[in-house]
Amino acid sequence: MAKQLLVESVRIDGKTQSRDRINSETVAEYAEAMSAPHQSKHGAGEAWPPVTVFFDGTEYWMADGFHRLLAAQRIGRKNIAADVKQGTREDAAWAACAANQTHGLRRTNADKRKAVQIALRLHPERSDGALAAHCGVSREFVLRVRRETKPQPVTGSQVEKRVGLDGRARSVPPRKPERGTRTAIGPLPRPEERRSSSNDGVPNRHPAAGDTTETGDKPGPVDEVGRRIPDSLLDLWVRRQEVQDILTALSRVRVALREAQDGRDPLFSEIPFSSALAHLDQAYDAVQVAKPYAVCAFCQGHGCKACGNRGLLGKFRWDTAVPREHKEAVARLVAGETAG
Repeated sequence: MAKQLLVESVRIDGKTQSRDRINSETVAEYAEAMSAPHQSKHGAGEAWPPVTVFFDGTEYWMADGFHRLLAAQRIGRKNIAADVKQGTREDAAWAACAANQTHGLRRTNADKRKAVQIALRLHPERSDGALAAHCGVSREFVLRVRRETKPQPVTGSQVEKRVGLDGRARSVPPRKPERGTRTAIGPLPRPEERRSSSNDGVPNRHPAAGDTTETGDKPGPVDEVGRRIPDSLLDLWVRRQEVQDILTALSRVRVALREAQDGRDPLFSEIPFSSALAHLDQAYDAVQVAKPYAVCAFCQGHGCKACGNRGLLGKFRWDTAVPREHKEAVARLVAGETAG
């Protein structure tokens, strides 16, 4: 049953919006319709379906109905009908990924992509089919976004597990890299490396941490943007696997708890699953930023405040803190090293 909430009490700033952007024309259209006299005995606008929010004990987080809420704000409404569910901000974001499939403003491809990106961030352990069913898109669409968001490393020993629609976790063999694309272990080998072959006729692979090439180039690996790792940072770069091991462990715990929740395992019945899973998601995001991604574009590996004095930046810091001109300068440097 719908509950009347104060419009100002509903939080819409928690990144739970699965649409790419708010459509101002739709908000204006809804506002006009809400203001017009309605044929229902409830009066103007009362027949509108309730918005969906999640209550975590303190805050009401919007999941479905952003345009309706903003329209209500525009015409000065104090209250709005809401279907209130118990859950966290992450639960609201997850529910938002499934919203607007059959009602409301028709979703654009950008809307669908953002919904899948949010779903992948919240539940990367779920299969492409399960995420596709939740977000109302094709499995191929999810697979494409997953690859764009987080390229899978190509290592014969690494096997992921994904949770399907039936709640069971199954192993997913590592995929082969697409021709001409970059994998998570670094950029494609240079032309001279592709031409050279080992004694058994197998082309030399791209050098990993600690490797030395036999092509006359300087020894050592390169970072994810193609820049050579300074010798002074090699030990730290190699240790990024320690971060990945922690992330893998967190993901396994998350999968185990999700299985226990879905299977209603009595052993874990006293666990507040929503809270535990939300904290695990936060822990995963917090640890993930520590994984080295590139040599610091500010200090060139010598250590500065931007990189925490370690000489290396994580992907999040690289994407959000490094100005475009710095990235372009690094690209020119990489091009020069390659040409040389």
